[in-house]
Amino acid sequence: MTLSTYFVTFRIAPITINGIRPEDRYRSVIERARGQGSFWEESLSFIMTQSTLLTPEFGAHVSADLSRAHDVLIAFDPTDMSMCYFGPIEQEHALKSFFDIRIRV
Repeated sequence: MTLSTYFVTFRIAPITINGIRPEDRYRSVIERARGQGSFWEESLSFIMTQSTLLTPEFGAHVSADLSRAHDVLIAFDPTDMSMCYFGPIEQEHALKSFFDIRIRV
């Protein structure tokens, strides 16, 4: 299987939602984004990783434990310019303007 590279940025709301603390949601994103190849996470809310999943499946997998009403996640494949996004994006039109393929997960 081919590995795709993903750049992931996210924002975790600083509130407990349905009993899940912010630090637990943060940890979930990191663990789910680890993938099968290279991984970089030194920044607080930006990850570079690799996965065999396609962009929409990768985005759904990584955002599985997040709150659609409060948390935000954007995953972008620089090879094919596909992007998926999750959560309350305020400037959705501007975000979409940068990418060829755009999917809300």
